[in-house]
Amino acid sequence: MPRATAIDTLATYAGSAFKLAVPLLVVPLLARRLDPSSFGLVAVLVSVAMSLSILVELGFGLSATRAAVNASQLERRRIAEQVLGARVAVAACLLAVAALVAWGFGVHALTPGSVMATAALTVATGWTNAWYFQATGQLRRHAAIEVAAMVGGAAIFALAARDVASTLWCYCVLYGLAPALSLVWIHASLGRPSLSTSIVLSGLRMTGSMASFRALTTSYTAAVPALLALVVPLPGVAAFHIADRMVRAFAAPLQPLTLVLYPVQCELQQRDPIVFLRVSSRLLAMAVTSGLVAAALLFLGDDAVMQLFAGAELASSAGDVLRVLCWILAPLYGSTVLGMLWLLPLRDDQFFNRCIAVGAVMGIGLLLTLPAAYGSPGAAWSLLAAEATVFGGMAIRFITATKLHISS
Repeated sequence: MPRATAIDTLATYAGSAFKLAVPLLVVPLLARRLDPSSFGLVAVLVSVAMSLSILVELGFGLSATRAAVNASQLERRRIAEQVLGARVAVAACLLAVAALVAWGFGVHALTPGSVMATAALTVATGWTNAWYFQATGQLRRHAAIEVAAMVGGAAIFALAARDVASTLWCYCVLYGLAPALSLVWIHASLGRPSLSTSIVLSGLRMTGSMASFRALTTSYTAAVPALLALVVPLPGVAAFHIADRMVRAFAAPLQPLTLVLYPVQCELQQRDPIVFLRVSSRLLAMAVTSGLVAAALLFLGDDAVMQLFAGAELASSAGDVLRVLCWILAPLYGSTVLGMLWLLPLRDDQFFNRCIAVGAVMGIGLLLTLPAAYGSPGAAWSLLAAEATVFGGMAIRFITATKLHISS
């Protein structure tokens, strides 16, 4: 790996470590400050916000990165204006929709404050600006911004999170501070943005299939607690949320690697397709092996981990979920590498979307049936089946492509 790429990878890992550690440390804090039903309600509302956040993210994390990799400074300014314009327009419309969706759950504990906090959290979680730093090779600066934002957000969370509404507002600060700081940096570097109807429309057109991919992946996985609340009591949702946070923490280390390697793979695919295929194969093997090791560690240490993170009331039920859900890591690692570092550099977005769509439909169907019979562990089995389906489809495509390359 080139020295610059290695440094960027380490810096991104450092930033992601803080971004991962703070929400993870929030779990034991909330498990002890909130009762199980209130914790479950928070999990549902955060799920609603993150599911709708794709309407703000709009797939720019992929499409804007791809457009800006080899662009000039003037072109990058135009792209930044398009991203900003599209997001401002959509966020303005989305605030009211998110509030209506949150209110629609009809849970007696909801207050106007928690409804408005859910709407604000939708915008905060969707407004990410990593595309600019990724395209311009400033990942170290982006990591520094994320570390500073997470430290500040963690301090506010520890001091202010007391009930459902205050916890949701703390989540807004936790997820929204880094995008706000990075947005200021981008437009300080590129100049004051100018917005118009044509810029907004061109920004919306830029999203394309990238928005479809992000909608399928982000919305489906984030919506699980909200769907689970339809068939499982709120304490069961809280138990699933704790186990899911733990598993996602083990999945997070792959994200900074794909963040760094995505532009590299795009360039490599254009320059040398044979080497590109070999590198993709090695990355896949490393990812699946790492996923199996991480799953085994979680499976063997679930009792100790849940006693620490879930507290006495939720430790047993969260442990039952974790023993199933941990095995999602191997197919999740594999599908992430095949999708982000093989299919997308090939611009085979449609097949990527089809795989995700099939897995999402299967997962949603199972989520509405298995938890009713088996409780929260049924949701874990649903996600495991869906992720295995996604990975299986991509793996078959990759093996076919490899055989064609060998035969030719």
